[in-house]
Amino acid sequence: MAAAPCPVVPGAVLAAAVLWFAAAGPAWSAGHIDNSCIYALDGVCDERRYAGTGRCPDGTDFDDCARFGQTCPWVRNGDCDERVPWGVGRCAIGTDLIDCANANPGPDSCQYARNGTCDHAGVGTGLCPRNTDQTDCGTVQRPAPVPATSAQPDPLVAPIQAELTILGYAPGPIDGVLGPATRSAIERAQRDLGLPETGAASQDLLDALRRRAAAADAPS
Repeated sequence: MAAAPCPVVPGAVLAAAVLWFAAAGPAWSAGHIDNSCIYALDGVCDERRYAGTGRCPDGTDFDDCARFGQTCPWVRNGDCDERVPWGVGRCAIGTDLIDCANANPGPDSCQYARNGTCDHAGVGTGLCPRNTDQTDCGTVQRPAPVPATSAQPDPLVAPIQAELTILGYAPGPIDGVLGPATRSAIERAQRDLGLPETGAASQDLLDALRRRAAAADAPS
């Protein structure tokens, strides 16, 4: 039995098919996953068309570059913000490539590491991305907070408050605290007594108030 003859494709049809594949080839291949680059699937976009490292030809690092168009609000802030072990986790993979270009920065990969000063961003000098100066920043000793020491109470305040109350200056409660009401009452009394209006307690003020109170109590 003789073999069936091969169909003859007209030259015009063949030429049209070649032209179609030439024009549609890039769009057709763009819809297919291609991770053929040796640096593909490393968590970093390596295609130059996405401002990547350029280690892969365009279209051969699909998974790493697929989400690069999702711009992260914290891109280019000097700190890797992607959800990777050395990142902050505020950005999706592939959306903070400029800051996370080093796929594995290492604990002391910053050029300022091991200089005796913590250089992490947000913690130290800010010269290094986070987690790239671990030797210096891992041993940072933050100074202990200094306990707040309350000022020693002034023994003159309570008797001055008592005299002010007697004379009608309304310094508030007689509690020995030089609060706003007591300061205001002292200033008014100092003005009436011809003393400097400092609002502070003093022995001179106490003596003057006592003289004024004694004069007020004396029989006319």
